[in-house]
Amino acid sequence: MPQVEETRDCYHCGKKGHLQANCPEIVKKEEIETHAQFFVAREQQQQEQDAAAAAPAAAPEHDAPAAPDFGELMQWHQGLVELENELIELRHMVTETKQRVENILAFREDRKIERTIIKEE
Repeated sequence: MPQVEETRDCYHCGKKGHLQANCPEIVKKEEIETHAQFFVAREQQQQEQDAAAAAPAAAPEHDAPAAPDFGELMQWHQGLVELENELIELRHMVTETKQRVENILAFREDRKIERTIIKEE
């Protein structure tokens, strides 16, 4: 398929041959802004690291929280597994109940049709 040359003017730079969505000046500006943001963020991070390295180690105000006991974690995990199993069971019950309701509604509809046919005869 042959390339179609754009003849309209760009609303951004005013030059012919491209539209604003493809303006090379915008693309270049966005690239410069992206690179600038990256370098500013990197510089801020470096300054924070330098400040942290230069600052004397502060004494902790409070004792650090104790690491959780492995047995306690296992109990929590088991409780979560049980809750998940109950949730799965409840979802099955809801699905079964929906199916029963649909069956009842279909049965009622069939009975209506049968009654209508009998009345018409």
